[in-house]
Amino acid sequence: MLTPDDISGDPTKFTMDQKETIDAILNDYGKRDGRYLSDLTHMERPWREARKGLEPLERGSSIIDPNTMVDYYGGLIEAEEPAEPEKTQT
Repeated sequence: MLTPDDISGDPTKFTMDQKETIDAILNDYGKRDGRYLSDLTHMERPWREARKGLEPLERGSSIIDPNTMVDYYGGLIEAEEPAEPEKTQT
């Protein structure tokens, strides 16, 4: 599990609000494995919209629209509850 102490850098450069945000992210996602994080991001609207028209395993090169990210992730901040990824069959 990743903890705030595992990250190098100068924490004095961050504001208290920024430190609290980083700590919250590490607490929520630091214990997750790569598959979980990948599934989580790939079910979100910005990723789905950038891949529109592609098959699930087809390689894509579309750039995710920054405005879509602001709209989507801004809404998550307001809701304060990230979505749980759906279970994938392996």
